[in-house]
Amino acid sequence: MTLRRREVLKVLSSSAVATGLTAAHAEAKHGHIERDVCIVGGGAAGTYAALRLRDMGKSVVIVERTGRLGGHCETYHDPASGAPIDIGVVVFPDNPLVRGYFGRFGVTLVTASFAGVTNQFVDFRSGAAVATFQPTQQDVGIALFTYLQLLQTRYPFIEQNGFQLPASGPVLEELLMPFGQWAQAFGLNALIPTFYQFEQGYGPLLSATTLYVLKNMGLAVVGALLQGSFLTAPFGAAALYDAATAELAGNVVFNAQIEQVHREKGVRVKVETPHGSSTISCKKLLFTAPPVLPGFAGFDLDLREFVTFARFRDHHYWTAVVGIAGMPPAVQLVNAAPETPFNLAPLPGMYMIGPSPAPGKFNIKYGSDAPLSDARVRESIKRDVERVKAVGPLDFQSFGIFKNHSPYSVVASPQQIRAGFYRDLQALQGHNHTYYAGAAFQTHSSAAIWAFLEELLPSLAS
Repeated sequence: MTLRRREVLKVLSSSAVATGLTAAHAEAKHGHIERDVCIVGGGAAGTYAALRLRDMGKSVVIVERTGRLGGHCETYHDPASGAPIDIGVVVFPDNPLVRGYFGRFGVTLVTASFAGVTNQFVDFRSGAAVATFQPTQQDVGIALFTYLQLLQTRYPFIEQNGFQLPASGPVLEELLMPFGQWAQAFGLNALIPTFYQFEQGYGPLLSATTLYVLKNMGLAVVGALLQGSFLTAPFGAAALYDAATAELAGNVVFNAQIEQVHREKGVRVKVETPHGSSTISCKKLLFTAPPVLPGFAGFDLDLREFVTFARFRDHHYWTAVVGIAGMPPAVQLVNAAPETPFNLAPLPGMYMIGPSPAPGKFNIKYGSDAPLSDARVRESIKRDVERVKAVGPLDFQSFGIFKNHSPYSVVASPQQIRAGFYRDLQALQGHNHTYYAGAAFQTHSSAAIWAFLEELLPSLAS
């Protein structure tokens, strides 16, 4: 779908985000706040939970560390063309939950089209083209159908909300294999290039624990791949969160730093913002931020909680829109390596340089297993872009937007999973008046997170 500049500017001019009023209208009054539920984090999980709890007659407040709702779902509007560029969440499966949520606010969805874009494989370390492992379309199709059958017959519990795993046995051991070993064992090597595109942010694909790869590449994703039925928001996916922000008027504390959380008798949350401090009193707490220990600063974690969350480890992921001169408009440069299995690029590094709806602007995704400074990632991106020679000399111009999505893909080790980690994690739901949702409890899919919450919400609302 091609957007005319006039259409884009019409939508932007009528939206609250363009006027800068959305966040101000949603901002909760400072001082003492009393609600039924306090929600930590205003991303996909926190925003959806707030709206649905209000539907169920409960009062809520969201504590959000940034100045906007939406988390990884963010839309950059190119100043020159007005074109919207989604820099995090781009596509959604076509199901009633997704259509109902977007339809609630009248946000348009269309079938996503990836036609007309050509992949070219480049070693960003040298700038040279790479002849990569590329299975035929027929081989990929056969492998996808085989994979679909495995999900439905051998691993049906993968589709359940959360991680409902067998306690032991050969099926569990298969899921704890490195993904490259699992793909080889089931004759599914043809899927590796496709999965590499979808599993960005999970670390090196071949060594990733199979459980997390399969959880992210579930039935909805495979079905959308086979049918070409992914949905996208032509005016930007963040329009969903702009509308949600307006509906949550007076129920969000933006730019909030949690200072203290006490949960002995009810819940009390003290937060600081640039405009002052607030103390929130509530009956229950919903935590939707990444559940790594630094994210619990100020919390009165007990030993059981501390030991459980200390077992998580995370990956690191950045996304950006960059102006590049000399880049062909319908080409996506995919990072590749001539010396690795299946020519998968090593990390840290860029996954790809992809086209966007804005002329001369390109989407970039960057991953690392270890923490890196934003300055180092920016410099690495600039250096790698300027090194590319496979499509002619490229001139890096500037970052339109640059975002650090770390911590990303919060996972446990195979040894911890084997020892019952997810059983222990699930047992924390409701402990100390606190409930949990988000990608670490499901997978990095907004639609899957919303489905998880639909099952959890009755406990929060009771």
